[in-house]
Amino acid sequence: MQIAAVAFRAMVSRLSPDGAPRCAVRVLSACAGLALMGTTLGGLAPAPVDGIYTKEQADRGRMLYDGTCADCHGAKLEGGTSTPLAGSEFIASWGRPNLTLDDFYYIVRKTMPKDKPGSLTREAYTDIVAFILQQNSFPPGEKELTSNPEMMKTVRFGSAVPPAAQLAPLTPR
Repeated sequence: MQIAAVAFRAMVSRLSPDGAPRCAVRVLSACAGLALMGTTLGGLAPAPVDGIYTKEQADRGRMLYDGTCADCHGAKLEGGTSTPLAGSEFIASWGRPNLTLDDFYYIVRKTMPKDKPGSLTREAYTDIVAFILQQNSFPPGEKELTSNPEMMKTVRFGSAVPPAAQLAPLTPR
């Protein structure tokens, strides 16, 4: 809405003395470009509208994570003695376009926990992944995340909308 208001003001300010728009097409085109840029700012697609996991599922995942993963990956997923599972280093590693949530899930399921790889149920691994998604700014939804590889292949960590504080505000010229 703010972009549309700015565009309207810009268009009106560019009217010729007789009231005809001088560059309305350019202003509207720029507005459409800004609106599209907003969905891919920083190369990131918008977060899924409905979310791909539930809050309850992420809560279960947190309990499992605390008991199974936190010793190595840190209580706040910051890394501890192993790699971080949240934050800029994690997103830099897993946010690459060729990697999907299915890739991440597969590695987690096949290699974790380090002392007993593959020892959890698919549901437990999925709940832990839901918690990791939550901690990386993916919004919750009404449906639980499943281990369906076809669905997971459509999700990328780079598609989480970053916190607003990390986005540079658009400043009018």
